[in-house]
Amino acid sequence: MEYFRRNEQERELSRLRWLSEQQHGRMAVVTGSPGSGLSTTVREVLRGFKVLAFRVGGKIPSLQMEEFIRQTEDLLGGDYDFTASTPSGLIEKIADYAKDININVIIYNFEELGRYWKDDYVALDALWRRKKNKTKMFLALCSFSASAMDRLWKNETSPLFNTPDSEVVFPPLKIAELKQIFGFSSSDATLLAWSMTDGLAGPVSLLKNAGVSDVSGLAEAYFSADSPLVHWFKSSLDRLFGREGDVYLSILQVLSGGVSSQKDIESILGMNVGGHLSKLETVYDLIVRERPAFAPPASRGVVRYRIKSIALEFWIKFVWTNINAFSSKDYPRLSALLSKELPVWLDSAQVRYFHRKIQEETQWQNIGSWWSKTASMDIVAWNDGKKRIFLASSCRRPEDFDEEKFKASVNAFKIQSGKAGGLQAVYFTRNDI
Repeated sequence: MEYFRRNEQERELSRLRWLSEQQHGRMAVVTGSPGSGLSTTVREVLRGFKVLAFRVGGKIPSLQMEEFIRQTEDLLGGDYDFTASTPSGLIEKIADYAKDININVIIYNFEELGRYWKDDYVALDALWRRKKNKTKMFLALCSFSASAMDRLWKNETSPLFNTPDSEVVFPPLKIAELKQIFGFSSSDATLLAWSMTDGLAGPVSLLKNAGVSDVSGLAEAYFSADSPLVHWFKSSLDRLFGREGDVYLSILQVLSGGVSSQKDIESILGMNVGGHLSKLETVYDLIVRERPAFAPPASRGVVRYRIKSIALEFWIKFVWTNINAFSSKDYPRLSALLSKELPVWLDSAQVRYFHRKIQEETQWQNIGSWWSKTASMDIVAWNDGKKRIFLASSCRRPEDFDEEKFKASVNAFKIQSGKAGGLQAVYFTRNDI
């Protein structure tokens, strides 16, 4: 994967390297979405140092420990006894070994540690408080779920409360960066590239290296026989979900088809999915729960769910939903399906594109949408004082803009939200991309 540097992260990356060079133990939390460049960047920052990288999950605990111990012995030598039954036990031995030399330990999928060794978070916290001033080890706790990691160390009841020294977050590449990387002349190509990648460094790098220059090139690169992109999310989700993968993927598939309420999802799947939706939102950080802008927090019947990453939604809709073509490697069929549904997909993606663009390039503190039984508004943005409100609708071309419908939606918003003053109402088209 090409290593994309981001100016706003240089200071944090320098801090990571500084932490790894200190004369006593340091710990950092590192988070980012799958494909965000997290793994690549951490390796880049720690290049030239002694590094152990442990990946939690995928095997029973005893086999994982065998692998962790083998990696440790291969790097540090077999003369020292690294025998341990838990990761915290092994880390304690590495900490003792690292009294006089700098050693970096990376734990990927750290949020899953408690699933295999339920008391290890507490044990790790205790040993770190005992050992951190007696070792030169740097410990990087990495995860694709920021919300799960927050629960492990940011609350007073968290097992690792305030134990890490630093936090580094790898957000997606910004839209302006993405446009600079690809340099497309077509707004459709820019929008498709963004929806295929969500600005994640991994997929962006793969498409960039394929030399794509337009919409057809993007489709060909994504669905070609040797493209890792069609397999990108499957491997990540398999590691994430484990044996419950089929249920979670079914929910994501229904969401990708435009169904957004829990009631409708349960009607289609014929099962209660409340617990699964909660876990997809709070543990796996893959979906978001939305209410109309300015709706009371306790309002019922207006909640809807959507897939958080548009790149994951793209993959679910065009790859996983067509699993037969996926399994038989019928990539031309997948590409043809994309061509057929591309106009509708881009219209939908365009709304989310402008949400992201406003978030990245303006000073609005809150960005959402608004809907009722009779009207809707694609974008609603406001600051905490709520004295000014920005409303926007999205359409493909200027000639597609329905002014009367837009005015009716603005009036409905005023009446139903109770926000009648300080409104700015505009519309966006593909030309604004």
